[in-house]
Order: sequence, then C-alpha cells, then structure tokens
Amino acid sequence: MLRRGPRHREEFGADGVFVAHTGSVVGYLFARRPAPALKDELSAFFCSLGHQCSFARGGYG
Repeated sequence: MLRRGPRHREEFGADGVFVAHTGSVVGYLFARRPAPALKDELSAFFCSLGHQCSFARGGYG
C-alpha cells in the first residue's frame, strides 16, 4: 500500500486522506469532483507507484 499520501495531499489539492487501519494511504478525498486534468495526474501518480487508480463518488444520502 501507499505510505506517501499525506505529503502529496496538498500537491493534489485533496481535502483529506483515506487511511487503512494499517496506516497505509488508500486514497484521497475531494469535496468536489476533481477536474479531468487532475484525475489524469492522480492516475499517473498511482500508476508510477505500481498501483491502480479508480474514482468513486461518496457521501451521504
């Protein structure tokens, strides 16, 4: 899993970090949908680390 997340949170403009119980970063949280260019950048970042990147909509209700 990723362990570089908090450092990159500000770089990507994420509002938060989703962390597993092991302390590994699972993903980034955004209050608004990321722009297509940012999604491409995030995908490239995860790919460079050997991980797959996917996007999911979350929230209440």
